[in-house]
Amino acid sequence: MLRALAVLLVVGDHSAKFFGAPPAWCDPLGGIGVKLFFVHTCFVLMLSLERQTARSSRHVSREFYVRRFFRIYPLSVFAVLGVTLFAIPAAYISGPWQIAASPRDVPTVLSNLALTMNLTGATPILGQLWSLPLEVQMYLLLPALFFFARKTTMRTMAAVWVAAVGVALFQEYAPVPGMWRLTLAQYLPCFIPGVMAYVGLRRGPRFASALWIPTIVTLCAISYGIGTQAGDWLLCLAIGCLAPQFEEMSRRAVTTAAHHIATYSYGLYLAHVFCLWLAFTFVRAPFPVQIVLWIAALFLVPFAAYHVIEAPAIRLGVRVARGSRAAVEVPVAAASASAP
Repeated sequence: MLRALAVLLVVGDHSAKFFGAPPAWCDPLGGIGVKLFFVHTCFVLMLSLERQTARSSRHVSREFYVRRFFRIYPLSVFAVLGVTLFAIPAAYISGPWQIAASPRDVPTVLSNLALTMNLTGATPILGQLWSLPLEVQMYLLLPALFFFARKTTMRTMAAVWVAAVGVALFQEYAPVPGMWRLTLAQYLPCFIPGVMAYVGLRRGPRFASALWIPTIVTLCAISYGIGTQAGDWLLCLAIGCLAPQFEEMSRRAVTTAAHHIATYSYGLYLAHVFCLWLAFTFVRAPFPVQIVLWIAALFLVPFAAYHVIEAPAIRLGVRVARGSRAAVEVPVAAASASAP
């Protein structure tokens, strides 16, 4: 549910601006959606690392990095190359009914392919691509955070979150050359609550699942009203602390819908601006036909992206990760067997 809401907020932000809504009304919605993604990412990857550790305690970090590479890069590379090679203006909503194109010079394209735009200062070729470098850089820290979180308490994690806020403030205000590249620091207070949610699972649920959706909506509304970075940090902290306190949702219609949206959320996140361009700029047709085409594209493009690119890449990543683990473990086992 959290991931589904996150992607719908981002899609709603860009779509509303395309149809003429004031950016000042919409921008906070997309920002909140991305912050929810950050909480969700850390939470589910803590659980993924736990499953990996249960299978084998060796080479957990290596397997994790390999699998995340195959999860993130194939679709992002396809999107960047597709928009670049076909000169599709799918980067920014520049005004009502207008989608602007971003620079397509070689350094910009290479930085987008590597997902290092925040480090190089390059413009995201897809506007929403700005968040992926932060996720990729956060992946480097997650295995260490996982092993730390397995043996710590919520009180300690709260102290870690406070320290993350201090790091974010230092990055923003310290007059140190080159600090602008470390933008990940600004979002550590959004990522850390996902780890807190993992630690909080040990307490068990306390609240009925029916209260979960009203709670998320209320917290998002409060953050929207505050409209500051600190408000987003507090939203993420609240989500991280409260999420594990709710029972799993049992309403089949709601959970099924959320599951499908979450499954195709990555493709929807990357492709929704392209869908607007396709339906309302590329295709010349009566407005009702364009609306139908837009809705169909929002379903079909992420569906195709998942089954043609994402799912095969995920399966390949699992095989490569487990194959590399086996390749390392076999010589070790052989050496152990031959030892006196």
